[in-house]
Order: sequence, then structure tokens, then C-alpha cells
Amino acid sequence: MSPPPLRRVRSDGLPENATYTDVGCEVALRCTQCPLERCRYEERNGLQAHRMRERNPQIIALRAEGAKVDEIAERFGLTPRSVFRVLSEAKA
Repeated sequence: MSPPPLRRVRSDGLPENATYTDVGCEVALRCTQCPLERCRYEERNGLQAHRMRERNPQIIALRAEGAKVDEIAERFGLTPRSVFRVLSEAKA
């Protein structure tokens, strides 16, 4: 059995023929200067996921130190239910 014939490739689909302008986003002015490990556009929930990755360990640490859920919620601008959600996901 012979392999299927190769399809033609669009010339603008090749990286060497693409015009790319590094305009960045609200995180950094240029993609090459971005402090994020992974681009916000490549990650599910984008920038919110990056922020939660930094915020959630702080919430867990505050609760372990004995802070009340209402105090944590007010500090981070969340509802108490959101704080409980972060804490329950940490236990899982």
C-alpha cells in the first residue's frame, strides 16, 4: 500500500512566510519580554488562570494561619463561597 499523496501547502501557512508583529498584551509590551512561563493565550482561562495560580496559595496559607474566611474574601475581593472553593480544591 502506498502512502497518501502529499497535499499542497499554503505559502502563507509556513512560518518563514508569515508576518509576525510582536505587539504583546496587557501583561507585557512585547511577547519576548513577558514574565509568564506560558503565554496567556495558550492557556485555558488565560490571564485569570495565571492570577489564580499566584493568589490561591496565598489564600490557603492565610487560612492555615487562622484567618477567617470573611477576612480572606475581603482582602482578595472575593465572595466567601469563592474562598471555600479554593480551599476545597486544595484538599482534593
